[in-house]
Amino acid sequence: MERLGFGTHLVIDGYQSRAERLSDDAVLRSLLEELAKQLEPEANVSAVLKQGEDQGISAAVVLAESYATIHTFPKRQCWSFQLFSRKDLEFSDISQKVREALKPGRIESHLSSRAKVMPRQKLELKRNLLGDRDYADVRLDESLLTTGLKPVNS
Repeated sequence: MERLGFGTHLVIDGYQSRAERLSDDAVLRSLLEELAKQLEPEANVSAVLKQGEDQGISAAVVLAESYATIHTFPKRQCWSFQLFSRKDLEFSDISQKVREALKPGRIESHLSSRAKVMPRQKLELKRNLLGDRDYADVRLDESLLTTGLKPVNS
């Protein structure tokens, strides 16, 4: 059993990015690999990319004490980026690099303490990445805000 990875978790959701940029795996690979080198310079990394059904991309880099994931949704021109690290980091620098790479019209971000270990086995990582993608897809879908859903009374 792996121990919990207590550290800092950064989530950035971006909106109004150009669809071509969000479909470009070279842009995403470069961003994640650059961030990985900043997080853990000694690490030998390469980004794992998975093409989504809607032509979006889900990608991850998993390091010894950190990980970063990104899910893009080009048709809606939005994306979700997550970074977890046990290291002390300048999160404003990381946020700036993500914004420069993806050029959103606006962002929403959240910084918190968290304990989650990203799996290292390929199948488990894929399952985790797909689950995170589904969650990001629903969270970023602004059309759900206009469906008139009413709270359930308990």
